[in-house]
Amino acid sequence: MILFMLVKMGQLTSHDWNSDFAEMASEAAASEGAVASITSSNHSYGYLAGWAYGNFAGPTAWYWMGDGTTNSEHDTFGNYSSGARTLDNLCVAAPYYLPFWAAGNDRTDGPNTNDRVYLWNGNQWQRKRYNADTHPPRERDLQYDTIAGEAVAKNIMTVGSISDAVSYGSRDLQQANMAIFSSWGPTDDGRIKPDIVVNGESLTSADSASDSSYRTLSGTSMSTPSAMGASMLIQQRYAQFNSHKRMPSSLLKALILHSADDLG
Repeated sequence: MILFMLVKMGQLTSHDWNSDFAEMASEAAASEGAVASITSSNHSYGYLAGWAYGNFAGPTAWYWMGDGTTNSEHDTFGNYSSGARTLDNLCVAAPYYLPFWAAGNDRTDGPNTNDRVYLWNGNQWQRKRYNADTHPPRERDLQYDTIAGEAVAKNIMTVGSISDAVSYGSRDLQQANMAIFSSWGPTDDGRIKPDIVVNGESLTSADSASDSSYRTLSGTSMSTPSAMGASMLIQQRYAQFNSHKRMPSSLLKALILHSADDLG
């Protein structure tokens, strides 16, 4: 089950991703005094886009998650979709609430030449030998414009992944290399995405196998909750100096962006 998390000060609630917009809207902080509402949420999920490796039709192989009759890039990459617009409107209605959304792990996806791949012809999966001249382009060839779905929204914090900027326990920006899988923008309308990048490589996290189970994973689904968790410390400090009031999401986003290191 894929979860997203809604966070109040000192309290965390988890949901599956069904009815996520309705759940977010019902709990999002709309005013500075809405102390019973949520200020942030984590969304480590998204729809498959472009090339995806799996066994969707039985055999394990690369599958194209779009119209297999064209040789153009997937139409959701960089597209300001109706879902992204709904999310932005939700954030406008709740200006003290900031969702954190995983950028995706699509940047190096795609088959090799002559690999068996599966393309959807509108009725069924068809097996082909991959040909870059006639089949949809690989994300590893595009690299840029590989962020899809709600992660394209404007009023959220879209989070990518880098390696840990630490050496021997001390901060070291020379170690902060972009994760090879982490999706890049820009969006189709020219905006920079992701908004921020955080370590998402080989992180230990709680696992669903049992109440005491942990595992190590990599991906923007790992970097995003790290970013959101760090933001809660900023919000907590703000509340301590402002009579326990909520911080505007625009201020929180600006503080995160303008205090980040620019890696060029």
